[in-house]
Amino acid sequence: MSERPTDQDPQQDEQKSSGFAAYALVILELAGLLLTYGAWARSGLNYGSDGRADPMGPYLGVVGVLLMVALALCAYGTWAHKRALVRGQLVMAGLLMLVLLGGAAVQDHGNGRPVSAGCHPYEHPEVADSCS
Repeated sequence: MSERPTDQDPQQDEQKSSGFAAYALVILELAGLLLTYGAWARSGLNYGSDGRADPMGPYLGVVGVLLMVALALCAYGTWAHKRALVRGQLVMAGLLMLVLLGGAAVQDHGNGRPVSAGCHPYEHPEVADSCS
């Protein structure tokens, strides 16, 4: 019968479990993002009496909350020296920031507002009125 070595480092086992927890948090945040997208897509298919879809504001608020959770977990991981947690939450924060900024740009485009701040006043009458 072979015996297993019992001189394993307990810190190594702790690092493995913290890595699993870090990636499980990423999976949970991705699930939350997917559920938010599903709710937005479902409400976008249900048009109101005026023929317009629901605004994206509440859904972008949920994405903003997920972003704040990711940043808070990243700060905790930095304080607790959990590298896997920090890496995973930085990736999620970047993804959520892209979704948040992209959603805001789509909402502004849908409302007819200029997306970029560097537009010429003659292209957008509402900007030309505020400049003069």
